[in-house]
Amino acid sequence: MKQELGLVAVGYQVLGPGVFVRKTAACLVDPAVDPRRGGVNFIQVDQRGVVDHVVLESAAQCHQEHQPALGRNGVETGEAVIAWTRTVLNPAHSQFLSNLPLFVQTAGARFVHAEPKSPSMWNYVTEEGQAGESMRAVQDWCVICGHVHVPCVYHIDDHGAAIRFTPRQDIAVRFARTRRWLGVVPSVGQPRDGIPMASYVEWDEGAATYTLRRVAYDVPAAVAKIHAVGLPERLADRLLRGR
Repeated sequence: MKQELGLVAVGYQVLGPGVFVRKTAACLVDPAVDPRRGGVNFIQVDQRGVVDHVVLESAAQCHQEHQPALGRNGVETGEAVIAWTRTVLNPAHSQFLSNLPLFVQTAGARFVHAEPKSPSMWNYVTEEGQAGESMRAVQDWCVICGHVHVPCVYHIDDHGAAIRFTPRQDIAVRFARTRRWLGVVPSVGQPRDGIPMASYVEWDEGAATYTLRRVAYDVPAAVAKIHAVGLPERLADRLLRGR
């Protein structure tokens, strides 16, 4: 396995390379690696059973941002999922991870998983101050990111202030190229805005529009698959609640 790994993606969300992703992938492909020794706490696999697309989070990030709320149950959940994931990944998955970039740019837009200013730190963009810093930190007029699992759009107004609003389903938001924009995409595999539907964003590069989409799917069937492989109940509960 290479020393540096690339990005990990699920739906429209991406995670960049670095020590955390490297340790995580090493933990998954090498059973001798113990995740409890600074490796990783969380991995989320596409709930439909597609193991080619994996979302990883670092141990440090989980401890810093998830641990206060989750407690020991969160750690145990992550360890259980890692153990299961080891049984379904193959060398091709490792090769896939190693060949992907940290972010993608097209027509001036930047696509990245977490906060774009320092993407390898896995910070969230959850309020106007963070969004404003993020938009000013990069050259691109438009940034599309994820990590929060909740759809949101920010832009910088004529007075230099970051403005936030929540997009509505199936209504296109046009990003005027005369301003800076940051669009946060939701999650296909684990929505967290209280609506238990697979959620994603259609980005129309030519029209510069961001359109929130939601797709109903068989949540009970997904929950049954989680139960069938013996994964923790907490993962199933999150899908039912959309949280």
